[in-house]
Amino acid sequence: MFKSKSAKIDPNVVETVIGESVVIEGAIKSQTSIQIDGQVIGEVEVGGNVLVGEKGRVNANITAKELTVAGTVNGNVQVQEKLTIKSKGKLIGEIKAKFFVVDEGGKFLGRSYMEAEQAEPAKNSVANQKVEVVEENQQDEPLVSEENEPS
Repeated sequence: MFKSKSAKIDPNVVETVIGESVVIEGAIKSQTSIQIDGQVIGEVEVGGNVLVGEKGRVNANITAKELTVAGTVNGNVQVQEKLTIKSKGKLIGEIKAKFFVVDEGGKFLGRSYMEAEQAEPAKNSVANQKVEVVEENQQDEPLVSEENEPS
């Protein structure tokens, strides 16, 4: 039932689930992953992953390895790896992540900062292609700006 003190902590294992009827006010600190199906107000600092379930409501800043939002998060987020907002998820705040994914239907309102790679763009990448700017006029006919016409 209880783990020995010498057992290695696995940050990828969810050891804590905050149930739908639970409200926590204050700071949550954990070396392992947590799942939030209730309400948290304050700070969440986790060495593993955080999953905010569809009924989860978080009004807190979150620091974690990865974050998946299926419920609602209102606060600033800093993750080491990937932040995912699921189709029913909503996040309002400033985020910092290496990878940021918003599923169709997911909502994000705020500012995002992503770690930039220093690699050179590939020869066929979008960064090396000329982009045609197309605008619509009031008659819904496409207009191509002469200065941006492809050569």
